[in-house]
This record gives sequence, C-alpha cells and structure tokens, in this order.
Amino acid sequence: MNIIDKHKAKWGKHQRNQQGLRLGQASLAPEPKVLVAAIAETVGSDTDEKRLAIEKTVLTETIKADVSSLKTTHPDHSNRNAATPPYLDKYREYCTDALARGDTETPDPILVQCAIWAINCADFEFAVGLVDHCKLMESGMKRSLPELMADMVLQDERADDDAKLSVLERVRDEEWTVNHPLMAKLFKWGAYHFEKHDLGSAKEYAERAHEAYPNVGVKTFMETLQKRFTAQLGE
Repeated sequence: MNIIDKHKAKWGKHQRNQQGLRLGQASLAPEPKVLVAAIAETVGSDTDEKRLAIEKTVLTETIKADVSSLKTTHPDHSNRNAATPPYLDKYREYCTDALARGDTETPDPILVQCAIWAINCADFEFAVGLVDHCKLMESGMKRSLPELMADMVLQDERADDDAKLSVLERVRDEEWTVNHPLMAKLFKWGAYHFEKHDLGSAKEYAERAHEAYPNVGVKTFMETLQKRFTAQLGE
C-alpha cells in the first residue's frame, strides 16, 4: 500500500467514525489542505503537476465523504440544500483555480459535484461557470448539468433575471444542450421577459419556443406579438 492509499484508508476510517457521532447533524470532513500538505511533503511533490494530482486525489475522497454525510443526515432534499453552502465553500478555492486553468479534457468529480451543489444552493453565478466547464462531463444523474441548471432557474424563486438570461443565452447560442421541452420553456420565458422593451426579441423567442415544442403553450402569445410587432413597424 503506497502512502496515498494509506492516507485514504485512514481518511475513510475517520469518516465512518464521524458519521456515527450525531444523528441528524451533518459533519464536514476535516479541511483537506492539511492532508494535501502532509502527503505532498511525504511523497515529495516537486512539481505543480504532482501537487495538483495529489490535491485532486485527496479532494475526490473528501467530497465523497461529505456527499455521504449530507445524504445520511439530511434525507430531505430541502433540508439538505439548506445545509450545503458550507460544503460548497470548502471546495470553492479548488474550483476557482480549476476554472482558471481551463482544463476541460479530464473528468473531475469535484467540479461536477460542486456544480450540483451550487445549483441547489442557488449560487447561480458560480454554478454557470462550473456548468460551462463541466457541461460534457458525466453528472451521475439522469439529467445533464445544463438541463439541471436550466430547470432550476425556471423553477427556483431565488433565481433572478440575470441567472435566467445567462442560461437562456447559452441555450440559444447552442453552447448548452437541453431537451426540447425545457428549451421551449426557456424561450417562452424569454418571450415574456422581452415583451415590454424589445418586441423583436420577444417575437423571436416565442417563435423558437413554439418550434422547439409546440405544446409549450405559446402560440396565441406568439400571434399577438406578431401583430404588435407589425403595427410597430408601421408607425
């Protein structure tokens, strides 16, 4: 067993002990920076590449422990989401550094899990950056990360117009791929959003919503927008 495996085994034992401490109270795995530093010093990480590999190995294990702890102590989704922000903050620095490096070739379960947490916590600005980075990575869910994000900004009352517009623009420009009914709902929202100040954009979004999924229920509104747009041109 090499030094990293030994530390991982010790970490796992610690987490099993932690989970049995208090029912109903989630406990974060200890801050991984100390463990990263200890392993790095032991194995002699003389390059940034080695240190990043060690950091990713350690954080992959700690985030698995934290996910398990959250699910065990907060089986109800709403309570779990309310308890999630400290977990997300724990990995925020790693995520920010990874986004700055821009490495999208290697699957990263840490970034994927943090994207899910950020969406569930309504930290939508941070979530957009993570989903941009991880949009082609496996999420472990039935839905892709872009679909989860799009669905949440449409349903979550905490999502403001800026968050919705960020998602809308990415779907419109085909940077994100979502299913057609969800695409139609986004375009329908866009049509109503732009109705008061940009009839041309509102009409276009209504048409695209109907084209993506006719049952989205935008046909009458689309026809009304067309009449208003035509009248505006004739003024």
